[in-house]
Amino acid sequence: MGANMCEIKTKRLVITKSTHKDAPTLTWLLLSHDRKILTGSVYMKDLKPIELVNIVKDGISNNIIWTIREKETGFMVGSLSFNPIDKEVGGWISVEYHGKGYGRESFSPFIDMILQKEKEVYARHSEKIVCNTFAKCGMTRYKTQGMLEIYIKKAPEF
Repeated sequence: MGANMCEIKTKRLVITKSTHKDAPTLTWLLLSHDRKILTGSVYMKDLKPIELVNIVKDGISNNIIWTIREKETGFMVGSLSFNPIDKEVGGWISVEYHGKGYGRESFSPFIDMILQKEKEVYARHSEKIVCNTFAKCGMTRYKTQGMLEIYIKKAPEF
């Protein structure tokens, strides 16, 4: 795996900072698929399309959204995000790519990259399968907040 602050390469994926050219595809994927798999403080399935468009545009403008693409095909399969204010990581994989291990393959090096600059990161979700991915990426259960399980991973030097 190769990683720097602009790109992460894994065996099958390339993860890069999203640009405004990615916005239409990201928005279309989010609008056309079940969005309950997203992590983060906002449940995307409850948003109106225009609200989702604005979140994508703002996230790209603020450099917090990263695009996940298959290395072989170049197809966008999902995205990752990091909110530096609350130290929260999140992401989603498009439904047709579920079960291929892309969540763990992208999330784990993304967290490690963030931990090069931050002392800890958090992730939260209510679904067990997503929480299992957090655990497989080296995160530990931190606490429960309502129906959400909150996970944490600390940088090695802390």
